[in-house]
Amino acid sequence: MDERQWTVTLSHPVLISDHEVTRGEYETVMGTSPGESGDPGLPVVDVSWDDAGEFCKRLTALEQKAGRLPAGEVYRLPTEAEWEYAARAGTLGARYGDLDDIAWWAGNSGAGVQLPKGRLPNEYQLFDMIGNVSEWCLDRYGPYPGKPGKDPTGAATGLSRVVRGVSWSDRDFSTRSASRDKAFPESQLPTVGFRIVRGQALSP
Repeated sequence: MDERQWTVTLSHPVLISDHEVTRGEYETVMGTSPGESGDPGLPVVDVSWDDAGEFCKRLTALEQKAGRLPAGEVYRLPTEAEWEYAARAGTLGARYGDLDDIAWWAGNSGAGVQLPKGRLPNEYQLFDMIGNVSEWCLDRYGPYPGKPGKDPTGAATGLSRVVRGVSWSDRDFSTRSASRDKAFPESQLPTVGFRIVRGQALSP
């Protein structure tokens, strides 16, 4: 895993959801939810990067039609830089709080996904940025550049997409704000869901 620290500047504001997209929210937009039926309040999993992108497109269209979306803004996945900025909430350590207090992980999750907002939020009042389900990001996966960057959007080429946040199945040594993972965009995994941001459109 490439977890070297590097400095980035984010020049465009975004609004990020305080929780991971739930099964009920996904079904409202998409008309169906993946896998077997379950509590609509649980974070949606078994969704590919492509599925998450389609959800964002459809939600954008619905909100534009309803007149609730400001001009020039869309719903999309966060970039990896946006995700980490939101997750850290101004902190520089491995985590933004005590592990058991802030995250559902292998030591307290009961070997399964949990309802959102069951652990303490970070300083930005965002829940489950670490633990519960890992989250798709917009970027292609690649090593961090060796110099400061502005509004990075990931590697220019590559087959895999970034996954951040770790999940209910991860051990304590990997449940950190800096933890990075990757998966093919068509992958549908029981530990991976997503959260959305509202901001300017970016090319995935």
